[in-house]
Amino acid sequence: MLVIKMYAISLACFYVLLDAAKIQSVYPSRGSTEGGTYLVISGSGFMMPVEANPWDSQVVFVGAKACHILAHYTSSTQIVCETSPHDFTAESSGSLTVSVQMFGGLGLASYTSLSSAFQYNWYDTPMIHWSDGWGGTGGDVVQFAGDVYPGASVAGQFDIRIGDARCGVDEEAGI
Repeated sequence: MLVIKMYAISLACFYVLLDAAKIQSVYPSRGSTEGGTYLVISGSGFMMPVEANPWDSQVVFVGAKACHILAHYTSSTQIVCETSPHDFTAESSGSLTVSVQMFGGLGLASYTSLSSAFQYNWYDTPMIHWSDGWGGTGGDVVQFAGDVYPGASVAGQFDIRIGDARCGVDEEAGI
């Protein structure tokens, strides 16, 4: 004899998990064409990365480019993500839509977006124009000149990296 047990599951419960997410604001509204801008997306109904089951996922797009979510700084009311490089790094983009897509483990999905929320801006991309050396070994001192984004007038407001290595900055020596 074959016994089939049926369990009633209210689908409304699953919709609560993906309850109408909403983006209220995106800060900053522009960033470097090279990517690396940390976006703070404020709103409601976002997935909590630490509480999500393994089948849930949440992704952020700036235009058609994925924005890498930093789970440690993300909550149900805020997502922090790092922008990918713009396709044309020497050109600014028009205003782009920022969207959040959430996928539940049961095939349910939720989507929210904010139009004209972010712009890749060539003017916000740091440029190095001169260096006293383009090679060396660890510990060497390298001096260079260039432009950084407006407002970043002191060394503590930006990182200098060679490859993946972060460079130390000696503010007193001016290097």
